[in-house]
Amino acid sequence: MKIRSKKIMAVLMASAIGTGAFAVSAANLTKNVQLRYNNINVKVDGEHKMPNMEPFFIGDSVYVSLRDAGQLIGSQVNWNGTTNTVEINTSTSAHSALEAELAARNHELAVAKSEIQKMQVKIEQYEKKLGITDKEDNKQDNEQEDVTVEFAKVLEEALKELEKEYDDRYNIEWDLSLKGDEDKLEFKMSYDSMKFGDEFKDISKANLEKMAKDIMKDIQKECGDIKVEGEIYDKREKVEKATFTISAKGSFRFEYKGNSEFSAEDIKKYTEFIKNKYDNFPSLNLGGLFDGGSIRIRNMTIKEDDSDLEIEIYTDYANLSIAKRAWNEMDGTAKNKLESYLEDIQDDVETEFDTDATVYVLNESKDVIATYDTRLKLN
Repeated sequence: MKIRSKKIMAVLMASAIGTGAFAVSAANLTKNVQLRYNNINVKVDGEHKMPNMEPFFIGDSVYVSLRDAGQLIGSQVNWNGTTNTVEINTSTSAHSALEAELAARNHELAVAKSEIQKMQVKIEQYEKKLGITDKEDNKQDNEQEDVTVEFAKVLEEALKELEKEYDDRYNIEWDLSLKGDEDKLEFKMSYDSMKFGDEFKDISKANLEKMAKDIMKDIQKECGDIKVEGEIYDKREKVEKATFTISAKGSFRFEYKGNSEFSAEDIKKYTEFIKNKYDNFPSLNLGGLFDGGSIRIRNMTIKEDDSDLEIEIYTDYANLSIAKRAWNEMDGTAKNKLESYLEDIQDDVETEFDTDATVYVLNESKDVIATYDTRLKLN
């Protein structure tokens, strides 16, 4: 294709694309160049466009007519031969279209707001006729928020008091938490068995229950007569060791969570230890008709009952009507001595196997004559 005029040549060279384009100074200058055509395509925003003048290479650079490039993107390009100036005027048609679209949307929004305001006025008129007011609702909401904030402060103060009293109880570093509302509270008492496992085992079940009950009463003392649910938690093993609750009326329940992971061999070995440690039955005052100081232990066993343990103490206590009457008429001193003896055995077994245990005393006929499960019961 031939170049038709020096005017077109000047426009083409002014629209060079890429690197390596030649430079022309402001002075009048004529320079011969070699053009190379290679069916170059033009795309605008992903669409193929056909310029009036075919693009070409000069060296490694691609040239497109500035007039064509301007028209393809919505601008006007003119050559002012008088002043030797390329004049580019950007098109305002696209901007005008956008402005018209925006104005239409703004108008629609204004109409919608006006309709909403009209509807709001009608709603307020109907509410006024029905006696419904937002002020009353807002007042109730604000009062509820005030109560919630105030109760959160009560919980915070209650937790501080609990930490002062219990955070190092039984030489264990406890982590305490208390949360909930005016209807129900949740209390959690956690420890690390790796650091304080031995100290925890030294706490008897009775003492653990007493501590939990004291805590529940302290919480209700600070927060009011509210139902409280609590737990003692081993955060190392991630298991509950005990759960407990107290009702709004003060009814307390405690459950010790046992760990049934013990073998028959473990039970057998520990039975021998218990037999040696508690081989002397306490001397009991059973009255003049029967000598309770002569009762001896014939055997002692520990056996599993579901996840709990049963400790059986076989004595040579006679199965006679006189002996039975004397046993049932045991005085308070003898009962305290027997209860203390059975409680010590229970505590040792529960600590060793981390589960609940019940102690039974049997006579020579293998009849149960006494039971201890946190309290003494004579049969």
